[in-house]
Amino acid sequence: MMAITVGGQAGAGGIEIGRLVADHIDATYVQKQAIRRVARDLDATVDAVVRKELAYYSRWKRFGHQVEAWLAQMGRTWAGDTWSTAGIYTTELMTGSERRDLPGLISDAEYKSSVFSVAERYLTEGNVILTHRAGCLTLKDRPEAIHVGVFAPKDNRIARVAYRYRIGNQEAEEWVDTMDQARSAWFQHLADQDPQDRSIYDLALDVADLGDENAARIVSQTAMEQRFGVASDEHQTLPH
Repeated sequence: MMAITVGGQAGAGGIEIGRLVADHIDATYVQKQAIRRVARDLDATVDAVVRKELAYYSRWKRFGHQVEAWLAQMGRTWAGDTWSTAGIYTTELMTGSERRDLPGLISDAEYKSSVFSVAERYLTEGNVILTHRAGCLTLKDRPEAIHVGVFAPKDNRIARVAYRYRIGNQEAEEWVDTMDQARSAWFQHLADQDPQDRSIYDLALDVADLGDENAARIVSQTAMEQRFGVASDEHQTLPH
């Protein structure tokens, strides 16, 4: 069994390339499922987990989440987080649920513990392509894991995000800027690392000129050679 984690810059193509790699080598593709597992571990909604992840870059946002949680406990309401309701993320707003539905109700320690344990569990379940953020951190010391970073100029990332989510360029640029900040802060909080640091990846790719298919083939071939010592064909099933 093995894991290929695909990360790097926000909007550079990790989602699309990860799916292609999974198809090439018959591995399980994981993206939003990892967030759902974290939510189940924490007895929280997906919306609460996503909002907590995005809050690390803003002290005021974290403070607001704490106030929100306090007010909710007092039976009041608080304005929502626009980034959690923009339609870009899958949310779970469970009416009548007993699960924690506010990020301020989730401690940093339990959140971090769950993120790491979820990645470990995926690795024990078979061959997996993990595009959930920070896979290169949570499985950093596991020899079964190969870490890929994908990078691209900002203009390319904006265009990809606009196409992926069917939004305008201005909104896509705001998304890229927000996610760049949030991801950097998240990496710093989890492991004192910078996602832009190419040394934390086993393979770093500039994908703007490669294209997704070529990038996926390079990832597949590198994974097969490094992990199993065999060349990758156009479609290759990984040993278990």
